Amino acid sequence: MAHPFQKLEPLKRLLEGRRVAIVGNASSLLSKGLASEIDAHDAVIRFNRGFPSAAVGRKTTIVFLACTLWKKEALRYRGAFFVKRSKACRNKTPYALTRSARLGYIFNGKRPSTGFLAIVWAISCRCEAIDIYGFDGFSSGTYYSPGNETPHDGEAEIAKIHEFEAQGLLRIF
Repeated sequence: MAHPFQKLEPLKRLLEGRRVAIVGNASSLLSKGLASEIDAHDAVIRFNRGFPSAAVGRKTTIVFLACTLWKKEALRYRGAFFVKRSKACRNKTPYALTRSARLGYIFNGKRPSTGFLAIVWAISCRCEAIDIYGFDGFSSGTYYSPGNETPHDGEAEIAKIHEFEAQGLLRIF
């Protein structure tokens, strides 16, 4: 069986040996004033409609998508590489998560979030450091669609992310 992140191999060079910020879309991120800290990283990963801004940082290297973006929305990411999470995302990109990557983690019968899958992939890329921002288990909602229900188990994902931190694989901010 192929490695679950095989289709993302060409993107590994963007993260190997680099300081990487993975920026979730939690509403709680907006008030933290971390934009310049996020932008100071060598590479920045974002998700869906978590567009760069003065509040969450402007730098973007890779965008993981579970939704389709209009062309004008995609242009807001200024030349970033895009990774499709599922067939439902119709944006054209040579980079996609395989079905085995999507099914690698199931939390209480719920599929993992795109953000969680990106964290697992980044860990496999031998980064110098991985810093996590804007992940709160969906407790504050996303800043671009607050109050939307999620099909993910945020509490279980955050618990696993804390396990990764305890293992020294990343830091949570």
